[in-house]
Amino acid sequence: MHAVTLPKESIKFILSCSILTITFSSGIYLFTKNWQIMVIPIPLILIWLCYYRWEWGLYVFLAFIPFEGIVIMASSSSKIAVLAEDLFILLPVYLGFIHSRIITKKRFSFPGSPVVPIICFMMLTLIHLFNPNLINFKMGFIGLKVWLFYIPLYFLAHNWIDSKQKLLKVAKFTVGLAIIPAIIGIIQVILYHLGFKEILYSIYGTYSNISI
Repeated sequence: MHAVTLPKESIKFILSCSILTITFSSGIYLFTKNWQIMVIPIPLILIWLCYYRWEWGLYVFLAFIPFEGIVIMASSSSKIAVLAEDLFILLPVYLGFIHSRIITKKRFSFPGSPVVPIICFMMLTLIHLFNPNLINFKMGFIGLKVWLFYIPLYFLAHNWIDSKQKLLKVAKFTVGLAIIPAIIGIIQVILYHLGFKEILYSIYGTYSNISI
């Protein structure tokens, strides 16, 4: 089995983004002494990265999913944290993909994709927005976001994974990341059965009441 190697250009790009994020965050913390304000550059760098390199934005999206709960818990379930992956990752990825297609003058074609059924599903979902049984339009828009916002990922993946080698690369990346939360889960189970419940639940803070 061949190891996954990254192009030097990609490595330099990722390192540049990381250095920019650390530099700006550290500078803000030195002046404000507030860690919450310190994280402001992170979404800005994410937006820039995901828009400029939408392919890498998809890697960021896959990497963020296993640890999304940590971000939400650390922010006390703030609305921005809950929508972080949508606002700071996926939306810039979508816009970056469209922008790259326009610049390269490539057609928005997806051979073999069930485009017509997907369009019908989207229209049906939009029609339900005017369902008189809806409590309010806000609930309807939340439904639109849940049902429709992630559909473009299908078409992006159609262009992103264009070979068996690329599929294996993405699969290895995803499985490799999954090992981290899996190990954390195993450690939690061990702590629980060894009688360290207080230590285990203290990690979750106020969320421990829910887990109990």
